[in-house]
Amino acid sequence: MSSRPRLQPGPRCGTTAALERIALVRPELAAAITAAIDNPDVAQGKAAEFLTKHAGRTVKAAAVGYHRRRGTVYGCSCPPKETS
Repeated sequence: MSSRPRLQPGPRCGTTAALERIALVRPELAAAITAAIDNPDVAQGKAAEFLTKHAGRTVKAAAVGYHRRRGTVYGCSCPPKETS
């Protein structure tokens, strides 16, 4: 049931808002942070700490975990990550 897709996407979450803020100034850094967030080997807390440092706004570890589950019933409303 956790992989069931959402019926309608909602607004972007705080993690995405912070990433978009970084991307305005340093798109390559935003891409690297996105890759770290999508990597399950990187701890949520470390990703949140790094994101907070560079975005100028507080992002909590739980928010990163919620974003990692995006596109599912238990995640945020952001579009799901693309799989290759």
